[in-house]
Amino acid sequence: MSSYNRPSGNSYNSYDQKGRGDYSANKSRASSGARTPSSFASQTTTGGGHSEAGGASGIRGYAASSREGRGQYGGGSQYSSRYQSPSQNQGGSYEDDEEDEVGIIKAKIREAKTETLESTRRALRNAEEAQRTGADTLARLGQQTEQIHNIDRTLELTSIEAENSVEQTSKLRTLNKSIFHVHIGNPFNGSKRRQQEKMKLEAEQARIRIANERKADSVHESRRRVNQLTSDNPKYSGPSGVMSSNGEIVSSRKGPSRSERSRYTFEEEDPEVEDEINSNIDQLSSAARKLKQLALATGAELKAQEDPMRRIMETTNKTSDNIGLANFQLNKIK
Repeated sequence: MSSYNRPSGNSYNSYDQKGRGDYSANKSRASSGARTPSSFASQTTTGGGHSEAGGASGIRGYAASSREGRGQYGGGSQYSSRYQSPSQNQGGSYEDDEEDEVGIIKAKIREAKTETLESTRRALRNAEEAQRTGADTLARLGQQTEQIHNIDRTLELTSIEAENSVEQTSKLRTLNKSIFHVHIGNPFNGSKRRQQEKMKLEAEQARIRIANERKADSVHESRRRVNQLTSDNPKYSGPSGVMSSNGEIVSSRKGPSRSERSRYTFEEEDPEVEDEINSNIDQLSSAARKLKQLALATGAELKAQEDPMRRIMETTNKTSDNIGLANFQLNKIK
């Protein structure tokens, strides 16, 4: 039976005091967060060498990776510059894009208004030129109508003279007979013959008067049509609106006021541009009305020339026949 050698009291007490001292020192170091090589050495000797050394190196690697992770994702400058700043810059870019888009739309609207203004100006110039051409054409037609009526009146007088020439050649043929041929008029027919001559003279005077009156009335009507639509200023300042088939305004057109237009205009020059465009459109409407009236007056002027032209043809044929008959009678006088 083996015997247990119990340490002496002094050695036990010294070992106990040493252990308590090491424990107190390690506890104070642990509370302060300091780790000494002696503590790591004691752990390796008590815990088995390689495992404690590997644990210490793993702890150091985790701490380094934790610091790197916090530097990358934990609110550092790199995160702010990569994620927070782009979001703020992105909001600013949206505002810039909206401003750019509004600017592009404004530029397109301004370009469209400029093109519209130039288009209305060109159309107004063309309309004024067309009015001048139409007025000149109507004036020439008025002069032509007056000349036609002069020809009609002159041919009517010529026809009367041709009829008288036929009667005179008939009398001349009778008087040119032999001197031995005695021509004695019937005394009982003298009053009747004088009555016939009087009626003939009255008829001739009536024809001349009718021709003069017809010419005066037609020329007056022609001048009225021409002067009504012909003036030194080709512009027409009448009302604008929807026209009927005869050129009359059946409904007036009133554009929006400046206060109404201000609700959808955003440029300072817009009211002036809009006013000029609306004014040009009103003038174009008035010009279109005058052009239509010029066309109607031109048609009426041509229509008024049909009757005198027809009479001229009829009178010319009749006068030609009478002149031929008078020549025939003159040729028979020997």
